[in-house]
Amino acid sequence: MDELDFSEIINGDGTFTDDWRNTVFPGDENAAIRENKTLGNIKDFKTLARQVISGESQIGKLTGGRAFAILPNEHSTPEEIDEFHTKIGRPKESTEYGLQERQGADKEFAAHMEGVMHKAGVPKGIAEAITAGYEEWSKKVEEAQATEDKIADAKADKKIREIMGSTYDAQLANANLAIDALAAKIDPNFAAELKKDIPFDVNAFQLFAKIGALVAEDPGLQSSTGNVGFTPKDALDKANEIMQNNPYYISPEPKGKPYNMDAHKKALEEVQNLFNISYSNS
Repeated sequence: MDELDFSEIINGDGTFTDDWRNTVFPGDENAAIRENKTLGNIKDFKTLARQVISGESQIGKLTGGRAFAILPNEHSTPEEIDEFHTKIGRPKESTEYGLQERQGADKEFAAHMEGVMHKAGVPKGIAEAITAGYEEWSKKVEEAQATEDKIADAKADKKIREIMGSTYDAQLANANLAIDALAAKIDPNFAAELKKDIPFDVNAFQLFAKIGALVAEDPGLQSSTGNVGFTPKDALDKANEIMQNNPYYISPEPKGKPYNMDAHKKALEEVQNLFNISYSNS
């Protein structure tokens, strides 16, 4: 740039001449500077000084007093990009995010996410906000799933009880007996979980109940488990109890009772099921 004669741009009272921008920034290459509105408001040195001070003050407020970070672009070097991430709050090491120390954190997953966020240049404050949001959403999903599981278990339990009728407790005792005989001594924890799940799986319930009935008839297995299940004699005793004590077994409208065909059918079905248990295991 050619040397300037300041008398060409400064008036005697210290104000800038009307054409000072064309003089200082000539040529097409400087058109954007000449046409900048900020320069259009500068009329003298006092205004220029105030403008510079005001600009520095605003930058300080935006950066919190930290060094101003220049946004990286396609020409930025890896060092410049790394410096930018550091200035906007990314920790020096990925472990400084502290995700692995959060209550209930999966250490392996947390370490992986710390590495991902550090590589992406995520500031620590934003990482904490993202993690808190993820944990909140995960908790909602877990609670929703737990509610669905409870509803499903309740429906399964109701269905099995309807299928088993009065034999439910007996069948469950036999199922647990089978689990004790076949699984408890091999893997007690698995056996305990199996017992929890059996009341909600009709096929497994019936299978283990059948096995348990066989176990109950085998003295060797009885002595090995220390338990006795629901035997054929138990089934006959239970059937006789229903026939003698349930008035709806004889008729859908027994003496002194309201008409109830469903109760009559249920009593007949329960007795038949008990007979089936007795005959199939005798």
